[in-house]
Amino acid sequence: MNIGKSIKYGLIKNDMMAKDLAARLGVTANYLSLLCSGGRMPSARILTSMAAVFDMPVSEFIALGEEKAA
Repeated sequence: MNIGKSIKYGLIKNDMMAKDLAARLGVTANYLSLLCSGGRMPSARILTSMAAVFDMPVSEFIALGEEKAA
């Protein structure tokens, strides 16, 4: 699972800054950076919240990272 790629794609697609996403998720920018780099895996709550921010189902959000990684 490559959540970092999903996050980066979602940020670009939605013309959003990482700090804005972090604020909407209620996490620090440092934690979001760790998610993007693969240093951490998100909890189910954070994963669900990210998918909601990007207006897509969780399964599509996860699959998006796999597509972009290939």
